[in-house]
Amino acid sequence: MRLVYFSHSYRKDDAPIVRYFGELIRNEGLHPVLDPPSEAVNMARLQRHLRDSDGMVVILTRRDEGVSPHILFEATLCLQARKPLLVFIEDVVSASIIPGRVLRSRFSRTWFFRQVRDHRQALRMFADYLGDNPPPRYQPITSRQTCFFVGLDAVACSASEALADLAAEFRYDIVNGSFSESSLEGSIALSEALSCADLAIEFVDSASRPDHYLMGAVRAAFLPRISITTKPKRNFDVRVPSDYHPRLISPGDVSSVRDVIRRELALFEQSSVELDTAQEISRYVELLVSEASSLGEYTKATRNMFVRELNMGDSYKVGQAGAVGPNAHSHDMTFQQVWSEAEQKVDLKTLADELSKLRSALKEQALTSEEDAAIGEIAKAESAAKNNDGPKALAHLKAAGNWALGVAEKIGVGVATSAIKTALGV
Repeated sequence: MRLVYFSHSYRKDDAPIVRYFGELIRNEGLHPVLDPPSEAVNMARLQRHLRDSDGMVVILTRRDEGVSPHILFEATLCLQARKPLLVFIEDVVSASIIPGRVLRSRFSRTWFFRQVRDHRQALRMFADYLGDNPPPRYQPITSRQTCFFVGLDAVACSASEALADLAAEFRYDIVNGSFSESSLEGSIALSEALSCADLAIEFVDSASRPDHYLMGAVRAAFLPRISITTKPKRNFDVRVPSDYHPRLISPGDVSSVRDVIRRELALFEQSSVELDTAQEISRYVELLVSEASSLGEYTKATRNMFVRELNMGDSYKVGQAGAVGPNAHSHDMTFQQVWSEAEQKVDLKTLADELSKLRSALKEQALTSEEDAAIGEIAKAESAAKNNDGPKALAHLKAAGNWALGVAEKIGVGVATSAIKTALGV
C-alpha cells in the first residue's frame, strides 16, 4: 500500500478540483491520506503524518492574495523530510513559487478534465518512484513511545515536573536532552535517542549552546516537535503561518504550561484519514462543499464532524461504526448518538475538572500495566472534555473501563461517574 499525504485547499470553490485529483490519485493505485479540516493545528501533527506517509501530492490553487501559505508550508516540510513530492499547480500561479527540482504538472481551473492524460502521466511517474511496495521504516522501534525534552532550563523546576507528569499521562517515556557540550558531536547516544523518539518538546528560549545544538539535531532528524516560547514578541519568519509558530507560555504559571502542552499533545495524537474508495472521496468533497465558506474557515466542531462521517480505519472508527479500536464495540449506538442524548446532563468543564481529580486518585492506586493504560485513557478523556469534544471524551472513558468507574464512585466525582457509566452503557 502506498500512502500519499493529500494537501489541498478547503475552499468551496476548489471542491471540484479536489474531487478530480482525489479520484485520479486513487485510480493510479495510491491511497490519499489527509488531515480533516480543523480550527487548531500544530507542527508536530503535520510532521507525524508526513513521517507516516510515503510521499505527498499537493494541489496548489490561486487565491486573490496569492496561494495558501499553509499548503506551501506543508510542501516545504515534505522537502525537509526528503519525501517524494508531486505538485499540481494552477496555470495562473507563478512557477517560481515551487523549487524547480520538484515534480509538477499544470492544470487549468476551467479545462482540467481535458488535461487528464498529462495528470495521469505525472501521477504514474510519481508512483513509479515510490515503487509497488514502499518499505517500512528499517528496524522499527519496539520500545514504548518516547518524548525528547530540550531546553528545560528555560522554565522553572515546577514546570519541568508538570511536563514529566503530562508525558506519563500520554504514555510517553522521557528522554531528557541533557548532553554536555563536549559529548554532543558524534554522540552515539544522541543519534540513537533521536532515531527512537516519537516526539520532541523544545523550549526555544534556552540560552544553552548544547540546547541549540540539540534543537538543530531535532530539525535535521525531522522529529515531530512541539516548540514552546516564553517571549510574546519573538521575531518569526512571516512566510510561516502562525499556527506553526512556537506556543506561548508563562514560565512561572504551572497551570498555563500544563494546559498548553496538554492541548498540543492532544493535537499531535489526532488521527489522519485514509480515503479508500471513490465513494469516500465523494463524501469528503460533499462535506467540504456543505461545511466550507468561501475562505475555507471552520469552527472547533468541524473536525469532529468530518471524523464522524469518514472511515478512519482501525485506529479510530466512528460514524456508522461507532467504535474506537479494531476490536471495539458500540452497543449498537455511536458515541455521537450517545453524546447527543447525554450532553444536556454533562457539563464538560466540570467533567474535565473531575477527571483531573480521578486521574490523581488512579495514579495513587495503580498496580498493573492495564491500570496504567486506564489512567492514560482518563487523561485523554480529560483533554477531550477541555476541547469541548464530548463524543471523544466518551470514547476514552469507555476504554478506561470498570476499574476507573469503581474509583470514581469511591472518591465521589458524580459527573465523571455518570459519564463513565454512560460510555460503558451501564
